[in-house]
Amino acid sequence: MATDFFKASVISLFSTFFLKKALFFYLLSVLVLSGCDTRKDRSVDIALIYEMLEKRKQAVAQKDIQSYQGVFLPDYNEHGISINDIVGEMQQLFSAHESISLVYPRTRPDVKMNSARVIHTVVYKFSDQQPTISIKETLLIRKVSGNWYVSGGMKTGLLQ
Repeated sequence: MATDFFKASVISLFSTFFLKKALFFYLLSVLVLSGCDTRKDRSVDIALIYEMLEKRKQAVAQKDIQSYQGVFLPDYNEHGISINDIVGEMQQLFSAHESISLVYPRTRPDVKMNSARVIHTVVYKFSDQQPTISIKETLLIRKVSGNWYVSGGMKTGLLQ
């Protein structure tokens, strides 16, 4: 009977010890991880991306090919489409139409570290009564040296 009491006491002691130890490490983990909030305030990056997209819109409206090219990474090349292809096609649109406006909804960018993605439908409107061109874009955007640039996702074939 004394041995049963002794066994129960030892088991109770070890159980309490391990339970307290487990609780201690659990609370320590929660405390440490609560200081590691991985959600970063992206409001500044989002504002800069909106600014870059607005520069693109203004460049199209002003038919300013240099400003238009400036919103793209200089080494843009995605699936065989280079920056020269994109800028060349826009230059042809500028030459073919008296005025062009670029219309799209303000879609919140999905920002992760130094890259972002914007999914929206872009409508090219022309003053010379040509039909509008509507394109769904998934723009890939990258931050380089503090500036955001379109790095992928542009569609070509607007003139077809």
